[in-house]
Amino acid sequence: MAIYRKIHLFDVDIPEQICFRESKTVTAGDAPVYFDTEFGRVGLGICFDLRFNRLSNYYAENNCDIIIYPGNFTTYTGKLHWELLLRTRAVDSQCWIIGFSAATNYDLDYHSYGHSMVVEPWGKVVSPETDDKETVFTCEVHPEMGKSFKRSIPIQNNKVNF
Repeated sequence: MAIYRKIHLFDVDIPEQICFRESKTVTAGDAPVYFDTEFGRVGLGICFDLRFNRLSNYYAENNCDIIIYPGNFTTYTGKLHWELLLRTRAVDSQCWIIGFSAATNYDLDYHSYGHSMVVEPWGKVVSPETDDKETVFTCEVHPEMGKSFKRSIPIQNNKVNF
């Protein structure tokens, strides 16, 4: 349906945790991507893109209903930021956010955080609680909720450019 290339590469150096330079092996994309489905307009981001609200705001400005973020946060940053960022992106974009992550494989040096979740536009996690293990769940997404939220709190109409 669409091809998206991750815009923000994972180049980090967290002392005593992880040093990773994704830019050594991957070339960053340069454009947001969204597509229309029977469920609404869907925007795409990948993992580290979640930290950049300009991307989710772009999708909000282009009438996306859902933003999907496959992720692979480390256990260290995941515990601190994964849910917080997913919920924040939902509220600031007024979109449904679907964040799914790889289960933890303790045989590897890199341990993924896991904890996939679905967040509604008001910031509430509506999916069942998951952990770092392989999990399958279903969750209903209601795009009209985001449209209603945007009418109730019209932040797109109140943005100031500076």
